[in-house]
Amino acid sequence: MSESSTYPLRLPRSVKAAVEKLAREEGISMNQFVATAVAEKLAVMSTAAF
Repeated sequence: MSESSTYPLRLPRSVKAAVEKLAREEGISMNQFVATAVAEKLAVMSTAAF
C-alpha cells in the first residue's frame, strides 16, 4: 500500500479477539489482517458484479 488513511473501526470484542489471534498466528499486524480482509471482500464483490 503506497498511500493510507486512518479510520476508527468499532468491532465486537469477540471479532477483535479472533482477529488478534489469527493475525498473531500469521505473524502480521492486526491492521494488515483487516486491510487484507477488506481488500479480499472488495475483490469478491467486484467480481460478482460482472
